[in-house]
Amino acid sequence: PKNAYSFSYRINLAENTNLNYVGGIVNEGESFLGSEGGGAFDFSGSENVTSFFGFKSGIKLAENHFLNMGYGLSRTSVNKARSGIIQNISGVMSDSFEIGFTSFDNFGSDMMSFSISQPHRVASGTADLQIAGLAERDGSIPYTYKTASLRPSGRQLDFAMAYNYDLTTVSTVRVKMMHTEDKGHVRGADPEASIYLGYSKTDIIGNDTITIGAASTFANEVDLKLNYSINW
Repeated sequence: PKNAYSFSYRINLAENTNLNYVGGIVNEGESFLGSEGGGAFDFSGSENVTSFFGFKSGIKLAENHFLNMGYGLSRTSVNKARSGIIQNISGVMSDSFEIGFTSFDNFGSDMMSFSISQPHRVASGTADLQIAGLAERDGSIPYTYKTASLRPSGRQLDFAMAYNYDLTTVSTVRVKMMHTEDKGHVRGADPEASIYLGYSKTDIIGNDTITIGAASTFANEVDLKLNYSINW
């Protein structure tokens, strides 16, 4: 069965600095880092446990300027039967990080932010493989044994810029642009860019909110969304 246990702790290091710790254990059962296998890559009966620890910190640089940082590290232990192509997985360590800057009241009642982040990425780990060859004349099957690194060839980095401007006390326009390098942690993957334009308004007929937005990617794909909520 899948289950998770976590904890968090927050401390104010100074009047303008806070630090949040988070940690825990996740039992993924027959999944491995969110992935499931079948056939020759079957994980049935396995018990894969990930322990993780991380921190996030916020620093007030000035009255309207803030810096935020975060880092996460995890270790995954794989316990599976030596069957199929994947015989064993060991030494799996993963990490992620983010750093951002936010400022308020730049050109009126607004908010501007810049950030760079790396999503969850396997930093180290190996898989012991058993690869079947062509059957011999006597029907026996020869096997080749190899050890493969689980570390990806690249490192995905997401660069983002967001800007919100309050037109009135109840209406806001939003812009967010993002550029991604080495998507999926694949070295040399085509860069991906996207832009989001949105507008939100509250208190139209009471305690409600309407949001409309459009997002476009580098591949000229457009996604239009309209949300409406009301609080009774």
